[in-house]
Amino acid sequence: MSKRRSPDAVLHASGVAGRWTKIKGLGSGSFGQIWLVRNTLQGGAPCVLKEVSVQGLSPSEVKATLLEIDVLQRVSHPHIIGYVDSFGTASKDTIGLVMEHAACGDLKSLIAERVKNGNIPFSETLVTKIATQLGGALSFLHHQVS
Repeated sequence: MSKRRSPDAVLHASGVAGRWTKIKGLGSGSFGQIWLVRNTLQGGAPCVLKEVSVQGLSPSEVKATLLEIDVLQRVSHPHIIGYVDSFGTASKDTIGLVMEHAACGDLKSLIAERVKNGNIPFSETLVTKIATQLGGALSFLHHQVS
């Protein structure tokens, strides 16, 4: 995965965000929108684009968004979603953050699915596996990222 920024990328509500083609929306909130995307020129595995609208954000919220990008650029761990690309600046309307796509979903979605289907409990083996992955990721962040 590329760890270079695309300073010339332009964000629009259309199907293309710079070198990223939007495939479908995955969610939205007060922070902006999340899109499933694919590299327009290179194809490859789908990724996730987080478009953060900086209009109306406080300086501390903009700083937190830029810090998230900075931290993700420096992190490489098998249990942490990886950084792919970012573009835009705080002086523009939108900051784009492209990350690896977790095709199987996230822990929150997995829990919600279990609740929806009658509170199906996780096996002890799966709980141990998830806890080990979370612990490893947190330990890595604590010791490697400053």
